[in-house]
Amino acid sequence: MNQKEILKEMLNDLCPMIYGRWLVGDGAMLGITRNGDLIDHDNDIDIYLLPGSSIKLPKTSKYNIQKYYMNDKFFDSTKPRVKLNKWLDYISYKRVLPENKNLNRFKLISKIKNDYREESIDHQFSTPNIDVFYLTDNPEKKRYEIPVWSETHDYHFKYDEVEIIGANMDLGFMIPLPLPHKCKTICERNYGANWEVLDANFQY
Repeated sequence: MNQKEILKEMLNDLCPMIYGRWLVGDGAMLGITRNGDLIDHDNDIDIYLLPGSSIKLPKTSKYNIQKYYMNDKFFDSTKPRVKLNKWLDYISYKRVLPENKNLNRFKLISKIKNDYREESIDHQFSTPNIDVFYLTDNPEKKRYEIPVWSETHDYHFKYDEVEIIGANMDLGFMIPLPLPHKCKTICERNYGANWEVLDANFQY
């Protein structure tokens, strides 16, 4: 079973545990929008739970999905921070450095990923995994966002972008994969004007 097949099996295992509205973003959304399938060298699937949705993770999992699970308290600065993911801690550390303050999230990740491999060896870069994020509502800006990421890297989904469409079931998922219906707009915002050009070196 190759990496892409493992990711699909992992998400199929996870789908029945998700309650409410959710969508697939980042590299999985990009690959399906651009190529009609997951990107071969992408090692994860990022899913986003809209406000009011929840997920019930199993106590045991053959793929250990919970290792990459992040809840809404992860970015809550008013409460003690729970260290659940070394890679995100590393991003948070690097993003506040003066030389990185003007970089968006994706440029920052491209810049620091090799440093991270050397400084903090982590199998997140080589082992298929699923990351789960809770989105928060920002009525003032009419969008859903992840605290901190939205503030520092302008990462968000506008209200009118998250009417859900389902990707073709022929991809190998047990349900039509929920994607934002304005995938192209989101891809251009997140990955730039050349988002339709495959970058084999980009860590999605």
